[in-house]
Amino acid sequence: MRRCPSMCFQLPGLLLALLLVAHAAAGQTAPGVTASPTIPHVIQFSGEITNADGSPRVDVVGVRFSLYGDSKSTAALWQEAQNVITNDQGRYTVLLGSTTTDGLPIDLFSNNEAHWLGVQVEQQPEQPRILLVAVPYALKAGDAQTLGGKPLSAFVLSDSALPAATSAPKASVANQSLIRGPLQLGSVGSGSTNAVAKFDSFGNVVGSTLVSDLGTTLQVLGNITGILQGTTFGDLTNASVGNLALDFNISGVNNTAMGDGALYQTTASRNSAFGSLAMVKNTSGTDNTAVGYGALNESTGNNNTAVGSSALSSNTTGNSNMAIGGFALANNTSGPANTAGGYSALNQNTTGTNNTAFGVSALVNLTSGSTNTALGSNAGQNLTTGNNNIYIDNPGVATESNVIRIGTVGLQTDTFLTGVIHGNGSELTNLPATALAGGVTVVPYSQGASAKFGLGNTPGTFQFDVQNADTSANGANLFRIQTPSTNGATMHFISTSSNPATHFGFGSNFILGQGEFGIYDYNSSAARLWIDAIGTVGVGTFGGGGNFTRPAYTLDVQNTDGSGLGQHIFRIQTPSSFGAVMRLVSTATNGRDWGIGTNFVVGAGEFGIYDYTAATNRLLISAAGNVGIGTTAPAATLDVAGNLKVRSGGITFPDNTVQTTAGTASGTITGVTTATGSGLTGGASSGNVSLAVDSTVVRTNVNNAFSVSQTISGNLNLNGSDPAQINAVTSGTAAGTSLTLNGGAAGSGGGAGGAIRITAGAASGPSAGGNIVLTPGSGTPNGVVTIIGNASVSGTFSKGAGSFKIDDPLDPANKYLYHSFVESPDMKNVYDGVVVLDKRGEVWVQLPDYFEALNKDFRYQLTCIGKFAPVYIAQEISGNRFKIAGGRRGLQVSWQVTGIRHDAYANAHRIPGEEEKPAAERGSYLHPELFVQPHSQTAEPSQGRQE
Repeated sequence: MRRCPSMCFQLPGLLLALLLVAHAAAGQTAPGVTASPTIPHVIQFSGEITNADGSPRVDVVGVRFSLYGDSKSTAALWQEAQNVITNDQGRYTVLLGSTTTDGLPIDLFSNNEAHWLGVQVEQQPEQPRILLVAVPYALKAGDAQTLGGKPLSAFVLSDSALPAATSAPKASVANQSLIRGPLQLGSVGSGSTNAVAKFDSFGNVVGSTLVSDLGTTLQVLGNITGILQGTTFGDLTNASVGNLALDFNISGVNNTAMGDGALYQTTASRNSAFGSLAMVKNTSGTDNTAVGYGALNESTGNNNTAVGSSALSSNTTGNSNMAIGGFALANNTSGPANTAGGYSALNQNTTGTNNTAFGVSALVNLTSGSTNTALGSNAGQNLTTGNNNIYIDNPGVATESNVIRIGTVGLQTDTFLTGVIHGNGSELTNLPATALAGGVTVVPYSQGASAKFGLGNTPGTFQFDVQNADTSANGANLFRIQTPSTNGATMHFISTSSNPATHFGFGSNFILGQGEFGIYDYNSSAARLWIDAIGTVGVGTFGGGGNFTRPAYTLDVQNTDGSGLGQHIFRIQTPSSFGAVMRLVSTATNGRDWGIGTNFVVGAGEFGIYDYTAATNRLLISAAGNVGIGTTAPAATLDVAGNLKVRSGGITFPDNTVQTTAGTASGTITGVTTATGSGLTGGASSGNVSLAVDSTVVRTNVNNAFSVSQTISGNLNLNGSDPAQINAVTSGTAAGTSLTLNGGAAGSGGGAGGAIRITAGAASGPSAGGNIVLTPGSGTPNGVVTIIGNASVSGTFSKGAGSFKIDDPLDPANKYLYHSFVESPDMKNVYDGVVVLDKRGEVWVQLPDYFEALNKDFRYQLTCIGKFAPVYIAQEISGNRFKIAGGRRGLQVSWQVTGIRHDAYANAHRIPGEEEKPAAERGSYLHPELFVQPHSQTAEPSQGRQE
């Protein structure tokens, strides 16, 4: 058997129960006995409740039952809460309305409108609503012979309740029925010719005294209660049915009245009244129609139509009104040309004119406003005195005018209107439907910043959104502003923000009126961009106060800022990996195509000048600052591939000597001595000198300007005024090892291999100790510092980024796999695991013995696996364990706990989240190229973070 997800409704059972309840109630009154209504005002309803896993819920369960006027409304017409008892299959049966002595309100089913039943189990969301079908409305059948629960006789006025006659005498009234007792077909007596017979209780004609036929008129010979009762004089073109109907009508003709007191004391003509007290005391109004109790009561206006109890009941002189529905236009006194359809529609209108309202309580609170239109239940109900408004299923605003509102906030999300929209809300006029691809889409929201308008789409992010799906040339024609004004066509962009407020306008012919396009800053009274009628573009050429300089070039950029910011005139910026390029192309006969930009020649952060005509680079400045001419990989400050020609002067060297002629293969070396420990042999202090290296000498003094390739035993001391260097030089172009430092091998005793120690110098005074810097070789890309084997850092390790690098498990021979480090501003440790809850839905999680000694400030995360449960931390960490609860037996829960280190080392070396750079490093960068700075701004990486 299929189970419902949370609750099943047995509709056949519901209908049958209602029929049984109504039938049983109908049979409770004995024949011939008059009794008060005994139909029980309850509805039998059966349902089923299940648990979240689909099993039957066997328990006493709190359930809220609600009746609604539609399937989506949030306001219930009736509510009741009951505790239901389910059987072993989770099923239950209740009588809705049984919690009160009066049961369900009978008027819920008296307006011929549909109702929906909503069921909510305890704290769960309300289940999908059920449309009640015909049977529940049979409850109203118990009231079929009454009006509002009262018998018809309650509405018949006694003679004492009606005004006394003051003009013509009134015929007496015989309060007796036409026929009493059973009608017997017995012997027929005699009667008068052309007269209506009068019968006795046995069906015998005892006379002809009621009405005689005189050929052209009828003569009333007696009194007949309830039929043609009333005046015995006046024009017989009037017709009335009902006690006192058309009574005291002195001169009115062509009137029709049906109902007690209808058209009572009416003297006007051509009126029709149907219903008790309909159109009472109408003295001069003509061509009116009233249907319903008290409709058009005491009205003197003309051409009014009222259908419904008390419709137009207060109308005095208002003309040409139409009211359909109970209390529709009930308070209208003199307002003409109003139309109301629906209960209480235009109920409060008194003098308003030309209003139209269809729907229950439509424009119900409008008093004197005119030319308003409302369609839908409660449409325009908030409007009181506004004019010229249109509402469709929208309550409106109290005193507004000239507004169109369509739809209810929160219910409708999309409205599609094809064709033309007029009015201040859209500012669209005379647009044919074909001009808007896809029609016009309007999304109504509340007033204010959230209002949105879309053309050809449903707007999402933007408040005004224009789109089309036309891929032809016509698809480009999305938006146009056109005007014959000599002041041009302008669109304004105004920000009222305080940081700061701005006001810009852009458009055509609106700055000088010379056919220009411009962007104008109204705050500064200056044009920011100008395109004149011949196509020249000026930026900054039009200042404030009419200070105008026409652009002298196709693109003319100027500013008047004499400060440092004045140099910021033009910038090209892009995230493209193909760089940023500006092309300078001459199409003359001997012209060329040049490109100037950054990162577009080799993509290594260089600046270049490229000859697109010859497809070759002419000049390149690398990210390191080297300048290459004829090469894209300059290896020196100036690297020229080709001849370098000095036309005058010479080449100046660092010692300020100038060489004006080319050098020879031999030369003069002066000032060379073979100092002790230098390892140099041969030569003299002047003349042609040859130098050699004595491999037997142990170097103890080698200046920084000397390069050596030799195995050295003992200490090697480097000194000089600049930082000392050891340069390992290799010849050729092949890659290889240039410098190797090897520790000694282990001795025969099996000891550890010799270690290599690099120790920086100690500080003197308060300065920091020396640092050790390992710098890979530069290139594209740069070299790397590689450590083969394990690395141990006893202090704090700082880096720009970090990852692991291993052979890719899926393709270890051809790929590497990288994972980035997980980082935090705190010294955070992470612990996790998966546990299974016990029979109580709980479990203790044991952490390592050192956990609380190492960590503090704990954070928790719990995730159920396979099913949902409201699991939580029942007991926080104490004694290196914590407790999880709130689930079910056997449920798996994934947990994660983090803590902040508070061991001795962490407390002594806490890592700051942010710190100021040392004074010597301020204004420099670890990676200047990332901030568009020259390589010379590179921070000396030897400092690091100081403890």
